Amino acid sequence: MVVQTELIHFVIFFTIPFSSFSDMASDDSDDEVRVADILDSMNEEMAVVMGGLESDAVCSFTKGYMKRQAVYACRTCLNISTSLAGFCYQCSVNCHAEHDVVELYTKRNFRCDCGNAKFNGFRCILWEEKDDENVGNQYNSNFSNKYCTCKRPYPDEDYEGCEEMIQCGICEDWFHVEHLNMGNQFVKPEEYEEMTCFQCARKHAFLLLYGMYAKEQPLTNMINGALSECQNGNNDILCINESDAKRSRLESTSDLLSSSACRLSSLISDLNLNIRDTYQIQTSDLHLIDESKTPSIFWSEGWRDRLCCCSKCKVSCIIVSFIESIFAFDCQLYVPHCITE
Repeated sequence: MVVQTELIHFVIFFTIPFSSFSDMASDDSDDEVRVADILDSMNEEMAVVMGGLESDAVCSFTKGYMKRQAVYACRTCLNISTSLAGFCYQCSVNCHAEHDVVELYTKRNFRCDCGNAKFNGFRCILWEEKDDENVGNQYNSNFSNKYCTCKRPYPDEDYEGCEEMIQCGICEDWFHVEHLNMGNQFVKPEEYEEMTCFQCARKHAFLLLYGMYAKEQPLTNMINGALSECQNGNNDILCINESDAKRSRLESTSDLLSSSACRLSSLISDLNLNIRDTYQIQTSDLHLIDESKTPSIFWSEGWRDRLCCCSKCKVSCIIVSFIESIFAFDCQLYVPHCITE
């Protein structure tokens, strides 16, 4: 049987020093850099992101709900059971080696399903003693090979636009750039740390407050440019109504970072918004001209460091623990400043 393993080719950047490649090449008689050499040069965190690679063939089920691990789906098994399920890297190469497997990149708080009741009698080779169902797992349309708001498969030979997709750091779905609600003139930033899709931005509208303060969080031309265009009378875009003029009077980034006061409360006050609970903000509270044009957010480097870390926000952020780096594995209790990358 021909193995048909489709690896989703999303954009991932690695920080491997150029000198490392040179050293590896000089040690090889054919001047070739082998994949194994590159993997050896990566740090432990990056290796986990690439697939939870471990030398021992051990199913990750024994580790419980992992903070983050690479997750795979099997089209062969899905066609038989019709149940959405995912499994770890080791099960992908040991249990589903002859199946049509899709890599879903990484998922948070996921436990390996391989061989449980979702698989209609198919048994895990590595660890058979499993619960019938992992009730803590969450499954989106990616597990049935549907992505973005357009719910198209990947790869998609019939797709007419750019097939490149970007993952939202919150809902973990993947989106075509043209479906991020950024407008026809939007050009993806060359450098950004992470993207929050427009659907999650609406759901967790407090994040937009950081985007509406250019000096605190320079996100994208869509947000920062929209405010200046709104002042010039172009209301057919995202902007805050009468509060824009107050923007020039906002505190500087250094003032906010050095202050022990709640940064979100300061932003709310300076924008003249009537909001009591900063983490229960609705897009309607922000007085947007057109809520349907709420854009996705392309965060600049270090954006988590600019989140408020006052005592109130630390407690609130336990609820919104999705604000987590793909490299954050060992935080005992989530608060914004404990994230390590």
